[in-house]
Amino acid sequence: MSDWKAIAKAKGLPLSDAQATKLESVLNQLETDFTVLKQRLAAADQPATVFAPAESDAQ
Repeated sequence: MSDWKAIAKAKGLPLSDAQATKLESVLNQLETDFTVLKQRLAAADQPATVFAPAESDAQ
């Protein structure tokens, strides 16, 4: 899990301790939810699994 309080502090967000604790709780749950959803994706569903530039882009 990410240390959301440390990230908020490093970004200079003016949060009280109570606000930081609430934010940390919500973001931890979102991180957990998205981790579960990410594991359900098939490789073909994930964008840019293979990047093949067009010949005109290659130099």
